[in-house]
Amino acid sequence: MSRIYGGRGRSPDATLVAVRPQPHQIVPGNLTTADFAAVGSWIDLNQAVIVDYWSGSIDIDEVLQRLARPP
Repeated sequence: MSRIYGGRGRSPDATLVAVRPQPHQIVPGNLTTADFAAVGSWIDLNQAVIVDYWSGSIDIDEVLQRLARPP
C-alpha cells in the first residue's frame, strides 16, 4: 500500500499491511494511526474479495464489482 494518497507512490514509499487474521502492519511505524485505521476499515469491508483474488477464485472484473467503500 502506498503512503502517498491516490496510489501514486513508489515501492520505497510503500508499507506492507497483512489482511489475515486481521489487518496489521508487517513493518510497524510506517502509517499514522489515522491512516492505519482507514486502511483497516477498508480491509475489513473487503477481506473476502482480497483473499478470493489472491487465491485466483475471482478475476479483476469481479474484484472491481465487489469492492466496497467505508461508510
